Amino acid sequence: MWGKLRKREGMLDFVRVVANSTDDEWKRIREMIRLMLGK
Repeated sequence: MWGKLRKREGMLDFVRVVANSTDDEWKRIREMIRLMLGK
């Protein structure tokens, strides 16, 4: 249960970072996500 909660917190932090990121950072983040999901 704690693992799920922590994961959710991590996702919220991630969303917050994405929301505050610039276009260049956003492109890098999208690339990272694409690589992570591609595995």
